[in-house]
Amino acid sequence: MLVLRALDYFGSTGERFEPAMAEALALVSSKQDATGRWPLERTHEEALPLPFPEALSEPSRWMTLRALCVTRRAAHCL
Repeated sequence: MLVLRALDYFGSTGERFEPAMAEALALVSSKQDATGRWPLERTHEEALPLPFPEALSEPSRWMTLRALCVTRRAAHCL
């Protein structure tokens, strides 16, 4: 999810999340499933030296980790 990637990058700069980012954060939150995890929506297998261990549309530990970092960082700033 490109929105998640952009929010993660922005958060890593140390800048505070702004209220104008609420729509993007809501989109990220809406992708969370009933178990609290986020699905893998796309892969870039051509750029990976090894096969990716998770299937598309299945819960992904890496997407979940990134989404949790972003949403928690944003919760402290808004």
